[in-house]
Amino acid sequence: MNAVLCFLLCLAPLRLQAVQPNGEVFVRNPKESNFYMDRILLTDMIAQVRFLDLDPFHLPPFETDFKDSILGIPVHGHAKFVNGTLRGLSRVNRFGDCT
Repeated sequence: MNAVLCFLLCLAPLRLQAVQPNGEVFVRNPKESNFYMDRILLTDMIAQVRFLDLDPFHLPPFETDFKDSILGIPVHGHAKFVNGTLRGLSRVNRFGDCT
């Protein structure tokens, strides 16, 4: 399931434009960039998310250690994330112009 989500967010957009041999996609101006991203987000990705029933997307459990300094006081700990859910993939939207 994670591989499918990765494909949707990272690889599927490349099929919408002529991809250079090195994998880069070029657009000439912000209007083209906006159109390109809207086409990905509002059409292709949403359709695939709904078709594959990925909203909500159930996240795998994971753990991580962290450390930081708050007002000069060292803070460290361990966080465990379980039963995570990512909601709203079928309502993704672009705000502002692409740069």
